[in-house]
Amino acid sequence: CHFGETAVNASWHTTAAVLCCSSPEHEFPERVLLTASMMVSGHLLSHGEGLPFAFYPSPVVEAVEPNAGPVDGATAVIVRGSDFASGLGRYACRFGERVQPATVELHSGTVRCVTPAQREPSSSHAEISLNGQQFHSTHVKFKFYANPILLAIS
Repeated sequence: CHFGETAVNASWHTTAAVLCCSSPEHEFPERVLLTASMMVSGHLLSHGEGLPFAFYPSPVVEAVEPNAGPVDGATAVIVRGSDFASGLGRYACRFGERVQPATVELHSGTVRCVTPAQREPSSSHAEISLNGQQFHSTHVKFKFYANPILLAIS
């Protein structure tokens, strides 16, 4: 695989018929052409002209509002921070091991998602992904609390 001028090793997964390669580290945001090729029985196989690939800065999460919700999940949260608009889609939030789809609001520079249900009260880091693959860890936590029980109404 070539990310612009940078070549990286690739691996072929026969059962899935998929060629996999990992992007190299990159010092600055840039869009490059991703090309892939492989040798099969002495023949060079390649995928046309390639596909656009974007290197972007890691997003920074500064706050999650609200910062707590019930273990039943379904709490709509707003993630505030920077560099959210750089991704190419498949935005996601992750709370612990659970991934939820997300949307980016470009005018406000926020990410919106809904918390997943949890088995028990806990706290977990709120992480986001701008491509559905790499999640960016944060110091910001979301607290899942036990569902309140209404005992009486007076």
